[in-house]
Amino acid sequence: MYDTIASMQPEVLAAYIGGGGALSGVILGIAGTLAAARIQARGATDQANAARDAATTQAAAVLRQQARDARRPVYARALAAGRAYKARAELCADGSAVPEALDDVAAELEAAVALVELEGPHVLENAAAHLLAQATVFGRFVIDNRAMLRAVDQIRIANRTPEELAPEQVQAANRLEIALGALRLSTRRIDPHWRRFLVSRRGTEGPEMRRALRQWAAARPGMPPEPSDDDVSAFQAGLDHAQASVADALSTGLLTTDQARELLHYCSREEGAADIRPTQLDAAVNALERALAAFRSKAQAVLHEGEDTSGVHPAG
Repeated sequence: MYDTIASMQPEVLAAYIGGGGALSGVILGIAGTLAAARIQARGATDQANAARDAATTQAAAVLRQQARDARRPVYARALAAGRAYKARAELCADGSAVPEALDDVAAELEAAVALVELEGPHVLENAAAHLLAQATVFGRFVIDNRAMLRAVDQIRIANRTPEELAPEQVQAANRLEIALGALRLSTRRIDPHWRRFLVSRRGTEGPEMRRALRQWAAARPGMPPEPSDDDVSAFQAGLDHAQASVADALSTGLLTTDQARELLHYCSREEGAADIRPTQLDAAVNALERALAAFRSKAQAVLHEGEDTSGVHPAG
């Protein structure tokens, strides 16, 4: 091969070399074009991916906003229904409305909670269910104790607007409030397990009462220690005083028989302050208020997820 090349004329050899150089240039040009095309294609792909990601992000934002727009009235309805139920139950508790007045607000709250269950998310489902449960506890207490609550309200009327009652009724209400307040205070010294027994054995005193206490405890293993003689005497004296005051209130027409019986029954079994307002009622109201606040707080968190919530009012 070398001999062939050597035998070529100079101008032929030059042409041959020149042709090879041109071919190399073509090859290099093609390679450069391909590389440029590849770079351009990669850039186009990156742009397409970026556009796709931006579109996906925008679509997700639109969907989140649509979900917020759909959920907001659902959450607002449940919150409003819970507040309406609380307000109506409080009217029933102070005698301004009958328990049947709870029916329509209860139905609205149940319907509103059902919508939250459908709309979600799970954290709001739980909060709504808790709200409904606390409202039910409040309403059930009002319904089950309506006679007692009405009696408490009658005593309050004597304090707030005595002109609405006869003078003898106002006097009877004041005596009854003092007697029942003292009875509730005396119950603090008697374990709840013993209160019903002591009420059932009223009139039994001294050694006979002590024997009865021991027999009751022996028949029921695990009973708390027997109350002392002083505590038993104070409790029974409180019962006697309260019963006499209840009879006085009945004679003036301040209370009905049902109201008097339920009020005495309640105060002889629940410890509390001298104020005869039922502590269970206050506990039910407070529990419902906390459930409302918790639902509101969680709803705000869901509706404003990912947003700056520095201007959002705190739950309450």
